[in-house]
Amino acid sequence: MSGADARGYRVDLDHLDQVTTKIGGLLGFLDECLAGIVSRVAALHQEWRGAAATKHAQAHKDWAAGAAEVREGVEAMRAAAANAHTQYTEVAQLNLRMFGGGR
Repeated sequence: MSGADARGYRVDLDHLDQVTTKIGGLLGFLDECLAGIVSRVAALHQEWRGAAATKHAQAHKDWAAGAAEVREGVEAMRAAAANAHTQYTEVAQLNLRMFGGGR
């Protein structure tokens, strides 16, 4: 759907698809990074003991919760972009059928 309506509104579905794909790639990158950090911190705490280790473990737990929220937000953006693509595509197809362009 690349043409503009009377108000100048248009949607570039190819670009929206590219953005959705890039967001999916970002999610994969985030998952990889987060898994690596969790693994390294777990290995660190196999041997590290004491008050500093306890404080670090709590700080890491808090950080991981924040990182999970960021990941959830990025996933919500990906899902919204994918949903928008689907909705715009369906509306464009419906308009074509209604106005005789898709018989």
